[in-house]
Amino acid sequence: MSITNNLNLNLLYPYQVHKEVLINENTTIIDAMLSNGVRSMSMNNLPDNAMIGDKYILSKEDKLAIRLEGTWHYTNLVDGMLFWIIDESKLVVYLKNSWQVIFTPKCSSANLI
Repeated sequence: MSITNNLNLNLLYPYQVHKEVLINENTTIIDAMLSNGVRSMSMNNLPDNAMIGDKYILSKEDKLAIRLEGTWHYTNLVDGMLFWIIDESKLVVYLKNSWQVIFTPKCSSANLI
């Protein structure tokens, strides 16, 4: 099966059965990517209680994990990816195989609501 270059989305092929499953999965991944909030970037293992759409950056593998219904989708990190790290209250960008902190507020995330 062919995939997209950046988000590793599965592409439809002619006469594919259950197209709606693939389209719904891809839509969930795109929706998660547009939210830009990552739960944590310091975990080595993914939590069992993650909600659909939750994102985690795996520190060992340099991958972004997105929770789908019953499974995880892994996306390669690409230069320019920008995320708000919820548990650390900071904005980071991925450049040249490393994370650069762009912004850390003077108050905690809890005080921004």
